[in-house]
Amino acid sequence: MTVFIHLFSVSAEWFLIGQIAYPFWPRLMLTAISAFPFVAMVVVSFHVAEKSRAKLRALANTDTLTSLPNRRAFIAATTAAIDAGMPGFLAILDGDCFKSINDTLGHATGDRALLAIAAQLHRLQGPQVCVARLGGDEFGILVLAENPVLQLDHIESVICAGVRFSISEGGQDLVLRMSAGAARLTPDQTVIRIMAEADWALYAAKKKGGACLVYRKQQVPGARQSAIFHEKGALRSRSAPIT
Repeated sequence: MTVFIHLFSVSAEWFLIGQIAYPFWPRLMLTAISAFPFVAMVVVSFHVAEKSRAKLRALANTDTLTSLPNRRAFIAATTAAIDAGMPGFLAILDGDCFKSINDTLGHATGDRALLAIAAQLHRLQGPQVCVARLGGDEFGILVLAENPVLQLDHIESVICAGVRFSISEGGQDLVLRMSAGAARLTPDQTVIRIMAEADWALYAAKKKGGACLVYRKQQVPGARQSAIFHEKGALRSRSAPIT
């Protein structure tokens, strides 16, 4: 911009009076001083615009309640892993009786339960593990490893067994059990198909009574239709043992 202003002033001066009245260096210095506020304004504007774009990108890929990545970010991460031929598993989890929480204890308590689940999942996050809230009480976990059995066992023992949350501020703690289904990442399958297989495994976990993780390598015909939901006893007081 400084160069442009300098050339413009020289051209204007030559056009108006037919000669260059001021020496080159004093004119260049005066031009630079005059142009500095405009250059600074342009630089600041670009910086603010880039920060705004970065914030919008983050918001587009983040769940506003839990601050976990959302479904869009999870699908993108899984697709990238599949395209790169990375080995691993995809797991889908949800609460065994989350609807009962919203219906009987209210949505505020339901939000507390979701935040408690998110806090547990945050502890799993790492270079080889991506966790996300897919919607409602459904969460996704992407485990990238040659042998992710240990991570899946950890998910089942720590999260499926029960997540503690409080009814209100300083109120009684309850335990929400989680069911999970997992499917292996394979390069010949789309992310939607792998998520569907994990979903079928999730319904199989529900059929077993919940509070467990089921892994299925292939689609089970009719699994969704034949799944039986077991919500009785899934929500327990803090005094009840977690089994």
